[in-house]
Amino acid sequence: MVEGDGNLFLFGAPGLFGNGGAFLFRIIINKLEFSIILCNFGDYSKGMEEKFAYNCSLKSFFDDYLHLKRPYINAVLTHIHGKESRLNENPLRVLAQLLFYNNHYRALDDDTRWKMVFDYDTRMKICTKLNMPATHLNSYLTQLRRLGIVVGRKVADSYVVYPEEDMRLVFDLKVGMSDE
Repeated sequence: MVEGDGNLFLFGAPGLFGNGGAFLFRIIINKLEFSIILCNFGDYSKGMEEKFAYNCSLKSFFDDYLHLKRPYINAVLTHIHGKESRLNENPLRVLAQLLFYNNHYRALDDDTRWKMVFDYDTRMKICTKLNMPATHLNSYLTQLRRLGIVVGRKVADSYVVYPEEDMRLVFDLKVGMSDE
């Protein structure tokens, strides 16, 4: 089965693991490709597992990573601030660029690396990449500081990530079976 509208394509393969026990779907959304394996499809007495396999380039890694992790980040921010707090799209894109440049200057010592990340020239590269004026970048940096994601001229350690060749991001969803 193949269905699509130009932005979303679904490829289904029933019975991939024999006895009609699984479906494999490949979903392509705006050139981002995800593979989903639904095991024991239709027979939940044996459980269900969904795997999302996703390959990305180093250039898109930080943006993709933050988009995948955004629900978790928003939950943590809401918990920390005691009120609804969200990492919106443009501050997320700025954060992705800060993380990209942090990784780019990875070989430098900590102080020098962060000076380079927040250097004027790097900030202008970020503005060019994101097609935004410097005033907007400064506004988004202020928002990231208010959220506690950027502290001074450094991204808080809990938000820093360094890509690895075989990196995996795992979401383990445990469902409570109580009706309450």
